[in-house]
Amino acid sequence: MKNWRRTLLSTSIIVKKKEERRKKNFSPREKQKILDIVDEYTRKGKSQFDIAEKINRSISQIKSYQDELVSVGRLHRDENGVLVERKNAKNSWVKLDKNEFLELPIISKWQEISQSNPKQFQKHLNKLLIICNTLSIDPIIFLKSENHLQTIKETLAKFQKSSELGTAVYSRKTNQIKLISYNEYASAVKNFVGCNGLYVPNKFDVGITSEKNDYSEIELTDSEWEHGLNFFKKITDKRFLALFAIQGEIFCRISALLQWKNNLEIRHDVINGTVVEYGYISKFYEQKQHAYYNKRIFDRGVLSIAKSLPLGTTIFESDEIRDAKKHYCQYLRKFYHLIGKIDDSRHVPNTDSWYYDTMPTHALRHSSTRKALRRTGGNYSVVATMGWASEGMVRQVYSKPDEELILRQNHCEYCKPNGESNKNKRFCGYDHYLLWQQSL
Repeated sequence: MKNWRRTLLSTSIIVKKKEERRKKNFSPREKQKILDIVDEYTRKGKSQFDIAEKINRSISQIKSYQDELVSVGRLHRDENGVLVERKNAKNSWVKLDKNEFLELPIISKWQEISQSNPKQFQKHLNKLLIICNTLSIDPIIFLKSENHLQTIKETLAKFQKSSELGTAVYSRKTNQIKLISYNEYASAVKNFVGCNGLYVPNKFDVGITSEKNDYSEIELTDSEWEHGLNFFKKITDKRFLALFAIQGEIFCRISALLQWKNNLEIRHDVINGTVVEYGYISKFYEQKQHAYYNKRIFDRGVLSIAKSLPLGTTIFESDEIRDAKKHYCQYLRKFYHLIGKIDDSRHVPNTDSWYYDTMPTHALRHSSTRKALRRTGGNYSVVATMGWASEGMVRQVYSKPDEELILRQNHCEYCKPNGESNKNKRFCGYDHYLLWQQSL
């Protein structure tokens, strides 16, 4: 009787285990965990039987999981069909696009962990993908190495060298250029490693250096600025004229301007007994800085263009913004080429021509900042309050004065004109710039 009960109990346990092994309706999180375990034990050389016992699944299911890991590139089979680690397989890494990269379980896991900040994740994702495609490496190497911090340093050093040699593999053709800054790539790797439970010190030095951007010579003269206005006036869609005029006046990023809902306020003031008019934009949001700035439009020509825009709406509809930015950049490049800013040296990294061609809207932002400094007598503090994180940052970026500023530091077209014809008009402050416009 006891033997019969013991046999019945054993049979019940076996049946229960088989039922559990056949269970397939588990959550994505549970499946992700199972795939990670199968991946880990396969890399350690464990047999399918051992893995099946470990996670309470059938051998056929383990084989199915391994096939899935092979299909997404985490595992690799040699010519005999034997499973090997992808990183040990010759030429096993195939360039992936973003969607394929997201299918890798380790990347899917990273995405799930980063749900609280999807925009930051997408930014990090793109950078890590570029590193992996450039060096033909599986991101798992950062997590499986004996010293993950050393692996981060060595990998980023190799990536920097590839970039400097011009062999980096970017996601878009427009990015087939030498990098200026590697900070975002280092941040992506550190975020990926940290989200997977490995400690990375806050001030961990990855051992790579970045060249500082030099925008001090990126500048349109007054006549080139007028040429630009005339160029954009000839474009049928006058909204592109508004983009050029307003960005060239308030030195904002184009992404922020395209998201801006027109809240222009016309203000008047009395300066030295003269009534002046200007435009005021409150709480203009710069997404990149996560900051609000109060902008002002002092150029009466630009103000006239801004007045023509309907209030309470963006310049382009939300579904038009992507194409609008693309076409705007194309128009800017054409304009820069017409005035000689873009020439045959545009393919040479870090030349002015390269900068105008590669980052046309940024070039206008920095040119208009230089113009603002000319109108304020070089007052970095005033300019910083309308679009920069700090006065120190403006000084750092624009601290390289030109000969015209050195020789005419105290010149003001309104109160101290010297009678000479200069390529750029200078003023001691915005008040005198407004009065000068009134006197024309």
